[in-house]
Amino acid sequence: MKMMDPISEDPVKRITSRGLVVAGVISIILSLVLPNPNPIVKGFLIGAIINLLNFRLMTLSLIRTTSMPQSRVQGYAMGQYMIRYTIYGIVLYFAFRSPSTNGIATACGYFLVKSMILADVVLQSLQGKTRKKGGR
Repeated sequence: MKMMDPISEDPVKRITSRGLVVAGVISIILSLVLPNPNPIVKGFLIGAIINLLNFRLMTLSLIRTTSMPQSRVQGYAMGQYMIRYTIYGIVLYFAFRSPSTNGIATACGYFLVKSMILADVVLQSLQGKTRKKGGR
């Protein structure tokens, strides 16, 4: 009997934990490679953290919409969508206005969850092809 990895059971936790690890690794690499890494690393980490928090907010709102009457779902989902993108806009505004953070690096951090989801799909696809060739 094969034991399941507790992190792999929940895709939200899996993507969040991988996102935190990848954000940390990218920050370390940027710190080692760039001559003045502080604004870029700070901006990237702020963008990545806001992206992960918005992903959590999206997950909670999706769970809530499943238990809501159908007549209220569209309004609630639109309100949550506007809240998430308002948070993105405010953080990006202050990142571009602040001299201690890099706004472009903050925007790059916003793509962390999307890249983790894409990498997860590609890895699962490759694992499926490997299992088909192996006869499992």
